[in-house]
Amino acid sequence: MFYKLWQTRTLRLHPQSFGRKLGEELQRTLELEVLQKEIQRRGYCVCILQVNSGGARGKIQEGTGYAIFQVKFQALMFRPFVNEVIDAKVARCNHLGIVAHAGPFEIFVSRLQMFDDGEPDFDAARESWMSPDKLSEI
Repeated sequence: MFYKLWQTRTLRLHPQSFGRKLGEELQRTLELEVLQKEIQRRGYCVCILQVNSGGARGKIQEGTGYAIFQVKFQALMFRPFVNEVIDAKVARCNHLGIVAHAGPFEIFVSRLQMFDDGEPDFDAARESWMSPDKLSEI
């Protein structure tokens, strides 16, 4: 499932980043930290929609010279929920079940969860599963 999420993140910027393009540097640093990564078990960050840097006012960290910024941003998140049906590409089949990929997630489907109408058959030569009625093949 996709959803929007507002979050606040603390960013550290090196002193060489200070200047006219401070806002762009904050955006780039934020993208490096959160884009295409899991965020606090809330899901996978697909893209950043909005950034509210609060006027780009940071505090200088003693001893290092780095600036600390609180940045609020809105991200588009992807998080599959238990028993949610999603499209996935089958990566491999074996006698235990199927391994598929949906974006950054690797999904395992047990042979016991594949079909409702009985036990499926595994064909080791073709590395595929057949439904009990022989109409569907994975």
